[in-house]
Amino acid sequence: MYVSGPTDVLPDAVEFRAVKGTKKFDLVVLANTLHEIPLNRWQGVFDEIQSVLADNGHVLVIEDQMPPVGELPHQDGFLILDPLELGKLFDADLETVPGANNRLTACLVPRAALGNVCNRTVNAAIEAVKARARREIGRLREPRAEKRSPREGREHALYAMLLVNAQLAQETLPRESPSGPPS
Repeated sequence: MYVSGPTDVLPDAVEFRAVKGTKKFDLVVLANTLHEIPLNRWQGVFDEIQSVLADNGHVLVIEDQMPPVGELPHQDGFLILDPLELGKLFDADLETVPGANNRLTACLVPRAALGNVCNRTVNAAIEAVKARARREIGRLREPRAEKRSPREGREHALYAMLLVNAQLAQETLPRESPSGPPS
């Protein structure tokens, strides 16, 4: 599977249907890709990936938690999920790949967990993004004696954007009633 450039990430550049019925993959890598996919496509994308993975296959989700340059958001903005938030999205305890640092995170998602993605888990991941963004904004705004750095300014801007994007994204999700999924 080949992606020619960042503007071609989805929906058409990654064509999983072409490999259906052929050899299954042990690993699919999403490197700085999840935040490029509109939330309303997450479930369908993970269903497609699940269909091409071997029974014991995994998805490796790598995300840069602090992109060094600005992101061009799609129509719904973008959300960058950390390992805790990915666990909520997949409703699973995920293995964090050793060697990942605070900026780059990498998690292995087992094939079976891909089918867990639904409005409830997307909403849980969004709530966790909002909580993290609020925490980090609070940390960055704490009074202190030393001068703040430009890096902290970029962090503040990113977390403020994540908070707003998460709130706006949540408003577009179908709501589940207490008795079950939306009708």
